[in-house]
Amino acid sequence: LINQLISRYGEDVVYHGGIKVFATVDPRLQNDARQALHQGLEKLDTAMGISSRDGSDLPQGAVVAIDAGSGAVKALVGGRNYYQSEFNRAMNSRRQPGSGFKPFLYYTAFKELGYHPASVMTDQPVHIRVPGARDWTPENFSRTFSGDMILKNALIHSVNSIAAQLVEKTGPESVTRTARVCGIRSPLQDVYSVALGTSGVTPFEMASAYSVFATLGTLYEPFLVKRVEDAFGQVIFEHIIQKRQVLDPATTYQVVD
Repeated sequence: LINQLISRYGEDVVYHGGIKVFATVDPRLQNDARQALHQGLEKLDTAMGISSRDGSDLPQGAVVAIDAGSGAVKALVGGRNYYQSEFNRAMNSRRQPGSGFKPFLYYTAFKELGYHPASVMTDQPVHIRVPGARDWTPENFSRTFSGDMILKNALIHSVNSIAAQLVEKTGPESVTRTARVCGIRSPLQDVYSVALGTSGVTPFEMASAYSVFATLGTLYEPFLVKRVEDAFGQVIFEHIIQKRQVLDPATTYQVVD
């Protein structure tokens, strides 16, 4: 938040100008988010047999909570301990989203191919030719195949082989285009495996993009500052909530359902 204000007004104004800033963050939710991350990471440490004495080598995490109906950031935690590491993983750490990326694929397939949740495809071994490279042969997490299934079940159970068949039909460019209109800004590779979440994105971007599904296709740009007043109480900035319909509501509903 301070970094955003400095980029807008400069350090002198932010630190010495007497401005009053009204942020979107809810202190109660922020505290809940911090505790949830801390407890989750402690469980992970225990499961992995990691001692807290390992210090900087401990696993990290992030939490982002965005109000889907406005874009207001309600809570944001960038790591397990700010005093040990100031790096903001919520905003700046790009990690593979894995199957979290599949809703963009399924929306694209429903919209562009005319598929729907009851369309039937076959969960089977897949070999996709890639010019100038080895064939792409993704495997399911279970290492097994289940035969015919409807796409609703394929998404519910995150079946990689069917996702691979879908991206072969839509093309990876269409999938990345869907992710872009939902607010993903990180570089995305136009390769088939992008459908399985192999391009790195930030937790902040994913939270914002998922809010588009929650609103059935409406994008609200995420924001941290509601209003800024100068030392005399004059409003020098006020965020105006604006929305854009970026996805088709009926198609988005099918993905959400």
